[in-house]
Amino acid sequence: MNKPLVSILMPVYNSSDIARSGGFELLLKALDSLLNQSYKNFELIILDNQSTDSTSEICKAYAARDSRIRYILDSQKRFPEGAINHMASSFMLGKYYMGANDDDLYHPDYVKKMIVFLENHPGIDMVYSNGRYIDLSGLPKSKIIQRKNDTYNESSSSLSNYCTYIQKRNVLPIIFGFFRADSFRRTLPFEPFDELKANVDNLFIAKFFLMGYKCHHIDEELFFYRAKIRGLEIKSSVKIDGMPGLDKPLLIWMYYIRHQFYFFRKLDEMILGCKLSEKQYFYAKCITFNSFIKHSFNLLDWVKNSYIHRSHDKNIYFKIFNLINKKFKPFYNNKLNVGLFEDDAGTNVRFQPPVIARLLDFSLKSNIDFLELIEYYHNVAGESKKSEIVKELEEFIQEEISTLKKAKASVEFEIGKKPTILLNTDERIEKNEEIPILSIISPSLTLARFLEETILSVANQSFRGFEHIVIDGGSTDETLEILKRYPHIKWISEKDSGYLEAVRKGLAIARGKYVMQCCVSDGYLDRDWFKRCVEVLEADPEVSLVWGFPQYLTEDSKLGDISYPQFHHSPPPQKYEWLSYWLKTKFWLPEGNFCVRKEVLDKCFPAFERFPESLDAWLEFNYNFNSMGYLPYHIPVVANFGRTHENQRGLREKESGLLRRRLTAYFIKVMIYRWKLLAGVVTHVYRDGTHDILPIKFSNEKFRRDYIVFIAGHVIALAKKYLPNTILTNAKKIYRRVV
Repeated sequence: MNKPLVSILMPVYNSSDIARSGGFELLLKALDSLLNQSYKNFELIILDNQSTDSTSEICKAYAARDSRIRYILDSQKRFPEGAINHMASSFMLGKYYMGANDDDLYHPDYVKKMIVFLENHPGIDMVYSNGRYIDLSGLPKSKIIQRKNDTYNESSSSLSNYCTYIQKRNVLPIIFGFFRADSFRRTLPFEPFDELKANVDNLFIAKFFLMGYKCHHIDEELFFYRAKIRGLEIKSSVKIDGMPGLDKPLLIWMYYIRHQFYFFRKLDEMILGCKLSEKQYFYAKCITFNSFIKHSFNLLDWVKNSYIHRSHDKNIYFKIFNLINKKFKPFYNNKLNVGLFEDDAGTNVRFQPPVIARLLDFSLKSNIDFLELIEYYHNVAGESKKSEIVKELEEFIQEEISTLKKAKASVEFEIGKKPTILLNTDERIEKNEEIPILSIISPSLTLARFLEETILSVANQSFRGFEHIVIDGGSTDETLEILKRYPHIKWISEKDSGYLEAVRKGLAIARGKYVMQCCVSDGYLDRDWFKRCVEVLEADPEVSLVWGFPQYLTEDSKLGDISYPQFHHSPPPQKYEWLSYWLKTKFWLPEGNFCVRKEVLDKCFPAFERFPESLDAWLEFNYNFNSMGYLPYHIPVVANFGRTHENQRGLREKESGLLRRRLTAYFIKVMIYRWKLLAGVVTHVYRDGTHDILPIKFSNEKFRRDYIVFIAGHVIALAKKYLPNTILTNAKKIYRRVV
């Protein structure tokens, strides 16, 4: 392989200072770690920010010994990221860039593995590895990335990566990964937005993702980050202009909140500069503001633990803490679990009006409450007049409230409308004698008032290789007259024993490879839903079922809420990862829109002749589908509408108590299967769409560990309501160690 040049940029300043190094020769160890890399073709550029200790002598000595090192004494003082800006624009020559601290360590193959990956994957702009924190003496501590969902990868979309990152702000170890020099330069500069010069690394990574650049994570421990005390006392020997003194710790909190707001505004400006739709912009804005709230509260904990010592300050802290608990309880109870989606298409559930409206409403309320919190701080702090920090914060928040009110009015105007697919629609298709790929089965009984809209929602699909089968249970209304007007529909009308028999009748005459069940009062909202499902099933033989989101529709055809809010911002587990989720939550897939291979449906759907009333047919299907090892795949779009109306089968079953009994029976079956797996009595196997066993093995031991963590998380959530804060804090520490 042709070995391209790598530029490693290292800003330094007083690296031997006892407050920073603890008396250990950290700079020497960092330099040795880089020079001992198995990959040799690199330049190490060291920019010295006018050190006054032995740093310059150490760097000069290393440069004299190794021609790959360039030591440069800076002509002016710069903050570390500013030094990177200068080196990248003035000195960097390599095809790839890597930033290096003056105290971190690296696996000998770190550079080699990163470069080999980038050379073999030209579509990836950056690669980073896992690593460990180490103490001053070099002893390893915890892994930097402990969970898979804290990583970023090339299969995730630009806006998805941004939203997930800005919530987590897990800049380590991604900022020390390897970037293609061209992509890195286009993302520069590292840009401070106030005198504090904090969060510039977070701003850089956020910008990198928003610009659409792709990254990859290698889950190997190749990077070792030196964990040190980085408090305000040792951060700088020179006081930052405008920062309150340590004698006013809660005003320091206000100062950092203002910094967070500057950060929020900078991010908002960047989002506005992207080519986003209005709803995509509103979504990104709300997620960013949610991050602002979250990190503002984290800063209060930091100030309390590090700088609040006097009883006067403690009293103020507890008053503010109590108000936060009161006002922001919904925020803590409904924390957004923002995850990674594969694309940012406008059809994605994240950008649908009900989801956006809920986010805007939440952000608006949080702003109003935060304004009250700022005012409350001023009152309990006993200041004779408001500080400039507090005044500026109030102005920021009032402006944001005004902006959010306008946005909310714009989105709410769209909610409750009749769906487009049911308006001005008269799509009729000719009877097709060719064997269809997809069969739609619609059970029906005396619901003629909804039948035509359901037929049209099916007929308006962009995919044409389907057949629509209506199994009517002997309706006495206008059902048959309507069916006769549509020659492409295959229908049966005769008395039967109910819904289960109707589905079995439809399945018996269905000719498609794939089957969808669509009640005659329901229908489809996504015009491309059939096409999406068939594409997934045709491309991936391991997948047996594809599902999406249902949305409620009122009897007069007005759209309502979208189901499964737990997946609106973070997609559900896919394929092999689904089983553990099902075992933990007992979730059942929505039969109103899923598309399943006919052979799998036939095998997992119960036979009506011997099916007791105490069980539900689709819950039984869910149990069989999951326990037999078939794999589902989720597409994050609103696929169908489920109409609410009088005389609804589900409503009748709920009112009679039958639904509860059926759910209880389903839950018990899932729990029994779960305990068999936990006990090792059963070995689960995965199957593809032709029932063949797949080579991937389900790990009972891993599931056992995951389940313990899952239960521990629930115990801590319950403890929040009943246990004192001190006990809860200790429980959280134990939980984090377990995780």
